[in-house]
Amino acid sequence: MAGDAISGVLDVPLEDVRVSLHVQGADDTVSRAREALAGAIGALVEIGAGRRDIALLLGISHQRVSQISAERSRAAV
Repeated sequence: MAGDAISGVLDVPLEDVRVSLHVQGADDTVSRAREALAGAIGALVEIGAGRRDIALLLGISHQRVSQISAERSRAAV
């Protein structure tokens, strides 16, 4: 959304626009939340829960569950 607006106002291609959000002081909280989510996914996988079931339990997509699981696996190697 913001990228579209910036692209239109500046008359530059959307692919040339990069937008990022930084909330001062939130880095540690976001990092801990990501670690907790990855830990929850890992624990549910260990007890045999399926990706779609984990997604329903955590309120995220099954694709995101797969991404986080893969990231955890790569980090463990």
